[in-house]
Parts: sequence; C-alpha cells; structure tokens
Amino acid sequence: MAMARPSLLHHFKSLNKISFAQRRCLSIHEYQAQHLLAQYEVPVPRGSLATTAAEAANLIDDFGGQGVIKSQILAGGRGKGSFGNGFKGGVRVVSSVDEGRKISAKMLGQRLCTNQTPPEGLPVDKVYVVEQLSIGHEYYLAITTDRANASPVLVMSQGGGTGIEELAAKDPGAVVKVPLKYTQGVTAEIISLICERFALQAERVELTALLQRLFAFFKERDATLVEINPLIRESKTGRFICADSKVSIDNAASKRQSEIFGLRDRSQEMPVELEAEKHGLVYIQLEGNIGCLVNGAGLAMATNDAVAHYGGRCANFLDGGGQATKETMVKAFELILSDKRVHTILVNIYGGKSGKWIDRLRDVLMLSFYRYHPL
Repeated sequence: MAMARPSLLHHFKSLNKISFAQRRCLSIHEYQAQHLLAQYEVPVPRGSLATTAAEAANLIDDFGGQGVIKSQILAGGRGKGSFGNGFKGGVRVVSSVDEGRKISAKMLGQRLCTNQTPPEGLPVDKVYVVEQLSIGHEYYLAITTDRANASPVLVMSQGGGTGIEELAAKDPGAVVKVPLKYTQGVTAEIISLICERFALQAERVELTALLQRLFAFFKERDATLVEINPLIRESKTGRFICADSKVSIDNAASKRQSEIFGLRDRSQEMPVELEAEKHGLVYIQLEGNIGCLVNGAGLAMATNDAVAHYGGRCANFLDGGGQATKETMVKAFELILSDKRVHTILVNIYGGKSGKWIDRLRDVLMLSFYRYHPL
C-alpha cells in the first residue's frame, strides 16, 4: 500500500515537538473524505463529481451558475499548482456555467504539479464541483497522532487555507495543540479551552458537536489524520462548514476498514511503488540520490534519518521485510536501480543470530551485480 503523501500539517515548524514518524497509510480523495464525514453528520458543502467538462457545467448550473471546481489528486497544494498545459490553479471559483465548462476542460486529462507531487505531477481525471460558500472566517483544524506521546492530538489555528504554512512559520503561537485521550475524546474541558482561545463561546454547542463527530470518525475509522482546511464560518448563517478535508487511514486496519480501502485510487500511485507491492516490498520514492535497501520498517526509517543527519538525501524508503527471499531482494535492487538519480546504494541489513540473512545478502549482491552490471 502506498504511503500517504504529506499534508500541510507535516510542514509546520511550530509542530516540531509532535513526531510524525513515517508510517504506511491510505489516502483518499477529497470527495471521498467529504462523503465519509457527511455520514457522521459533519457539515460539508454540497458537491458532486464530474469526469467531463459537460458534467461540470451542468453541476455549476445546478448551483445557480456559480461554484468551485476542484481537481482531485492525492496531494495538497492544488490551489497554487500548475498543469502541463500551462493552466494555473487546481482549485478555481467560477461565476458562470460557461466558465465552469472552460475551466474544467483545462483541468481534466492533464497532470497537476504542486509542491507535494512528484516533478511530473499527478493525473487529473475527475473534478469535484461544490457550491460556493460565503466565508466569514477561516480556521485550520486537524486530529492526528502524536506518536511521541502515543495519543491523538487536536490541532487548530486561525486562518486556514493556502496560507496556513506561512502563518504557522511567522507565528507559532497561533497553532494550538491539545492532547486527546482515546477513552475520553473531546471533553468539555477541551471545548472550553478552544472556545476561549478562539473567542467562540457563542458557538460552543455547534463546535462541540463538530469536534466530537470528527473524533468519532478518527477513532472508529482507524484514521491517522483527519484534516479540515479550511474550516469556515459562513458570513450569512454563522454555521461551521468543513470546506475541504484530507483523510488518511492506518494500513494495519485494512481488513477492518475494507469499505474505505476499496476506495484506493492506484492511478495516483507511482508504478514503481505498485510493482514493489506485488513482491511484498514497501517502496516509497523520495527526493535524494542514495538508494537504500533495509530489512524492517523501523530500521529503514532510522537509516533514512541517519543519512539525512549527515547531509545525505535518500532516493527511496525500501523495507525488504523480515521474510524476504533471494528473489524479492534481487527485485528490490532492480527497483532501486530503475531510478536514474541513484548513484550509490546503501544496504543496511540486520542479520540476526543465525547469519542466514548475511549469506542471502551475499548471494543477492553477487546475482544483482552480474545481472544489472555484467562484465
């Protein structure tokens, strides 16, 4: 299973005391996340999916001739992204049916590049068309996992949207982090703290319902992240609406959450990662030039951290697993060498007491050398 792409939360300098250790999880599209949250009575905008410009135009017409067209990829930063055809902005507000048709036509069938996608971008084969909201105030809201303290944590700040990273960097105190307990969830004490911090005493009842429903989803669906960005208060009605959401689900819960895992979109995943999965390997492409082959996810993460600590940059995260065979290890080398950026391969294998791993590694190294670099 492909690892979830980083969300905005991972870039917050003010959250450096929260450990976001590398872990495997499923990411789903915004429209899927909104649908799931709506099942928990979380307020979300009206919206529908379109795969053609004509469908998008019809939806804009249904919303009275105005709305928002949002390209669907498994990465953040869409609003500031650019397409292969030169079109800018993967999230666009439109004010007419014709504009909706033209904008969606420029998105569909293209690849969208953002600061969170591979350099070649990700394919856009559908857009999410939603009603336009009257925005009175924006917030950033998330429930994620604080692995350092082995507990969920609620994160909230004023001013969500595309500028949230800049806000957190300029004013770390603007981001509030509140530890949660699985057995208690969002308590009255936590609600009081949030209401006081953000001057939301008048909205206490509505905010309580929202936060408790989000936590119920986080807990019952085995989520590692539920991110609302932005959470808005409508200027006309004053109600809270989750205008955009990102959801990641723990891979370890794939059987228990089979319905959600059935939503997996492999078209958004890199072919090399899918090929690795076929052979029982976990491969995640990174941005460096040092290939890594390690047995065990924990050791692999520690190896990547050590390389970074001494100024290197890994080209991949590759966990060969504790039960890897000679064939899968050779495949691992093949995957690493398929990346033209790689000029060095670091192999870090825990041999155990029997030494079988070392013997196997010796054979694999020799076989791989002669297969991929024949004399």
